[in-house]
Amino acid sequence: MIRDAWLLPGSAAIDLCYRLAQAGWELWWVPQAQVIHYGGASSRQAAEAMYLQLYRSKVQFYRKFGGERRARRFKRLVRLAYWPRLAAATLAAAATARPVPEKQIYRRLLAELPHF
Repeated sequence: MIRDAWLLPGSAAIDLCYRLAQAGWELWWVPQAQVIHYGGASSRQAAEAMYLQLYRSKVQFYRKFGGERRARRFKRLVRLAYWPRLAAATLAAAATARPVPEKQIYRRLLAELPHF
């Protein structure tokens, strides 16, 4: 299971850690550890899609381990957190007359969240 963990998509590392802890494994957090991801340049171009996939994976995690009710509760919390962010980004864009990249991501997340 651990050998193939790198093949898992989205928030699979959280899923894996959760299942390992349930199985009695001892998990360690090492804040000094560093990861170098050489694919970062291409991921910047797909930031919006990756952001949406992150939240899609989180909803899937809550649905898998907590049921539909917990997944709905998580989505409500995300909406509560992101409506003010969208409002702030909209105000910032209006005040500076410049586009705020996060505004589009927040808007799309809030639009697609019910379908996750």
